[in-house]
Amino acid sequence: MGRPPEFISLAARGAEPGWQGVIVHPDPPLANVEKELLKASWGRLTFLSMSQWLAERA
Repeated sequence: MGRPPEFISLAARGAEPGWQGVIVHPDPPLANVEKELLKASWGRLTFLSMSQWLAERA
């Protein structure tokens, strides 16, 4: 994504049931409250900032 994910922008996009994957967005990382909200609605997606994603790949 070109910007950190927001619940409303993801809700507008919709998703196939069972769709899973990783969403990589620019820094900064999401706050815990934001991650919890996104996880509640998009539990099969993982949201990582670019620095988090690069750290996991190292």
